Amino acid sequence: MRTLAPAAPLPRSVHAWHGSGAVATGVFTTVPGLLLIYLTDTLAVSPALAGAVILPQ
Repeated sequence: MRTLAPAAPLPRSVHAWHGSGAVATGVFTTVPGLLLIYLTDTLAVSPALAGAVILPQ
């Protein structure tokens, strides 16, 4: 069986960009839900209107 040579380690810049992308994805998926809670519970906006505000995203 043939074995592969070990790959060179990735530079820190690749790790940094990957990490920043992971943070951006987390923010992109979390903020709309928190905004819905804020609009409906704090500002007393109707859920249908709050959903219409968030939906275009």
